Amino acid sequence: MHQYISLGAACNAATMMKIAGLRKASFPFDWLLNLNAGLSVVTSIIRDDYQKVMAEDCYQSVHHQPVGRAVPAYKDYPSTFHIHSDPLSDPATHREMVRRFERFRSVLRWRDSLHFVYYRNLSICRDEKPDMEAADVFQLMLEEATQFLKTIDAKRQGKTFLLLVLECDMEDVERTGEALKRVRPIDPRMSVGAALSRYDDDDALNAKWQKDWINLIINHTNMPVWMKLRCQGKRLSRAFRQQIKGKKVKRSAVEIQQ
Repeated sequence: MHQYISLGAACNAATMMKIAGLRKASFPFDWLLNLNAGLSVVTSIIRDDYQKVMAEDCYQSVHHQPVGRAVPAYKDYPSTFHIHSDPLSDPATHREMVRRFERFRSVLRWRDSLHFVYYRNLSICRDEKPDMEAADVFQLMLEEATQFLKTIDAKRQGKTFLLLVLECDMEDVERTGEALKRVRPIDPRMSVGAALSRYDDDDALNAKWQKDWINLIINHTNMPVWMKLRCQGKRLSRAFRQQIKGKKVKRSAVEIQQ
């Protein structure tokens, strides 16, 4: 059996797994915002046996500038935020997060083939270090991935694979592609790729963002052929439904104008 699990660093990876029909259960890193602290925090949480993220008093409220409001963060991992839910104020949400961490801990013990996906965003990396280039971020992700695999190897009996994705804005696509050509993962279980950043206000660019992601998930995660065919089918079906929906919206707009 093959399981696909997002490690963050935000919701894009889990969203794309859902679009591809691969997200079968909720895991803790699906919707957490962890774009700055990175995969190293995921590794630390696993090493700490999840104790610092499962206690009822593990949260603190912090002002997150990009979101523009106070959000719950983990006291021991202050750069890891909840922006889609509030486990600090809602005990039921906290209990759900605990169940997700327990599910994650359990799945590491299974013999299934686990396909982890983790990403960073070049522009957000530059918010912290303005001089960072794509090659620097790729190197950082490889270093983080090495420590992650080393940590979970002691807990696993099944096969493990890890896809690393770097998102970039349109103006960085060419340079990111050139940097990607020079990336050499030191572990054969790692795959590295690049995708366009998310552009919610541009349908064409947003479609390319989704296409980039789905192609990486299908072609760079040691996915069996039967799963590739199923994912492509789901993708085509979704594209067809969106096309039909778009035509209906345009038709309605024309009717209103008339």
